[in-house]
Amino acid sequence: PKEALDDVLLDLAKKGICDFSKYKGMCDAELENVLKKIVHDSKGAPLGTLMGIAMKELRGKADGKKINELLRKLVG
Repeated sequence: PKEALDDVLLDLAKKGICDFSKYKGMCDAELENVLKKIVHDSKGAPLGTLMGIAMKELRGKADGKKINELLRKLVG
């Protein structure tokens, strides 16, 4: 995911190599399961708060647009 670009560049600058396996994206099913847990654990939180929690946990693992779309589906 594009959110991982900064971390990849930092790894390359510091070490000269990058282990891309730690930046592997999540499949939709995994992503939806993580988001369901976030929604469940944060009952009643507004979408913006849920998005912040999700991005903190999922940055570099999933696209922000996809996270937003799935959160809207789960909350709405």
